[in-house]
Order: sequence, then structure tokens, then C-alpha cells
Amino acid sequence: MTLIRARSTLAPCVATLLALSSFGAFAVDGVVLIDQSRALAGGINPGDGPGFPITISQPGSYRLSGNLTVTGPGLNAIEITASNVTLDLNGFSIVGTGRGSGGGQGIVGFAPGGTSIVVTNGSVRNMGSNGINLDSNCRVEKVLIAGNGGYGVAVTTGSNILYNNIVDNSGDGVLVGQAGVVGGSSGFVTGNLLNANGGAAIHVRFGGRTLVAGNVATFNTGPGLLTGATATVGYTQNIFTENNGSGAQALGGLQLGLNLCNLGLCP
Repeated sequence: MTLIRARSTLAPCVATLLALSSFGAFAVDGVVLIDQSRALAGGINPGDGPGFPITISQPGSYRLSGNLTVTGPGLNAIEITASNVTLDLNGFSIVGTGRGSGGGQGIVGFAPGGTSIVVTNGSVRNMGSNGINLDSNCRVEKVLIAGNGGYGVAVTTGSNILYNNIVDNSGDGVLVGQAGVVGGSSGFVTGNLLNANGGAAIHVRFGGRTLVAGNVATFNTGPGLLTGATATVGYTQNIFTENNGSGAQALGGLQLGLNLCNLGLCP
């Protein structure tokens, strides 16, 4: 009799577990886990089909539990369509099919009606186009962004780009203020290493108020810092060396002091 009751108790539990396994994969702390097999199966969020791109359509916390390798040229790896999303790469990599292999981007986040996306702690490499492309009021922190065919990191305004290694991307290392977005809130570009990118190391194109501080930019094709006419940018404690063909290391912005340009104080 006891065994019969145990079976009747276990049956609904098993059914519940099977139902949960068909829609997303949850860690004990409620974080949604993503790896290659989950990406290929789909169903991580509503509207997420099998394969790439992975669609994150609900707010919450997400974490990679393995590397992601994009399966074809021109495909984005992850598309975030919700606000208030945190994506922890958890030390793993998102790897594309190589620059020049199509327009695929690593992480794209343009949330309808909202922003606030955080990407941290891993790497985004070898995408055909941009490494990370986000809306406003976002944060990118402690990510290796390397060898992508477009910008390393592109955001609109009011975002914080902190302590990343941004290397050998075909466009600007960091682009703040994408085309058509004027105004916006304050943001920081701080503590990044930017090396051998195909444009400016840091390009603040449009408005908002941006502080550029404590970055090291070397051997980028464009200047270490490039600002647009409508941008409000202050910069301090940066090292800009041998950028722009050893021409001007910083073009535009307000020099707040303690910046080095080609190992001398910036003018």
C-alpha cells in the first residue's frame, strides 16, 4: 500500500519535470542556462526556434553553460528582445563563422519599449559583423571581443562599457551613439584595453554625456578617441599610443587631464 502511494506521488512530479524540461533549462537559482544543445533544440523562451539566433524574449537572468558556435554565416548568435536582461557568459565563448562570412552579430539587444541589458564575463569572437550591438542604458563588462567583422561594441547612449578587452575588430572598438540617435543619458567608457581595431578605439558619435577614463588604446587604425560635433565627452587618465598612424591621438572632447598621447601628455 505504501508503494502504491509513493508511485502516485511521484507520477505528477515526473510529469512536472518533463513539462519544465520542454521549455527552458533552469538552474537551482532560477537562472536560465544556455548551451549549444539548448540552442539547437530551441524553446529557451517563447518565440525561440531551433538553431540560431537564440531569442531571449523575457526579462530575467541567463547564463551560458557551454560555448556557443554559430552554425552558419549571416546568423546572429543571440537576439535579446526584452528589457531588463542579464546575460552572464560565465567564462564561455560565442564564436561565429569569421569576419567576411556574412552579417551575423554576436549579441544584439534592441528591446521594444525598454533597454537595460547587461552582458558580462566571457568572449564574443569571429562574428561576421558586430561583436555586441545594444540599445541604451546597457552595460558590457569583462568581455573579450575580438576578431569580429564590424564594431567591437556598439551602443546608443547612456551605457557603460567597462573593463573589456576589445581587439582586432574591423570597425571602431567602441561606438557610442549610433546613427539617428541624438541625446540620451550619461555613460562611461572605463578601464578597457583596445588594440588593433580597424577604426577609432573609442568613437562617441552623437549626444549624451560620456566620460572616457582609464582606457589603454594602442595601434588602432583611427584615433584613440574620436568624438562627433554633437557629443559631450570628457576624458581623463587614458593612454593613447600609436593610433591613427601615429597622427592625432584624440580628436574632440574635453581634456580633463592626466592623459598620455604617444607617451607624452596629450595637448
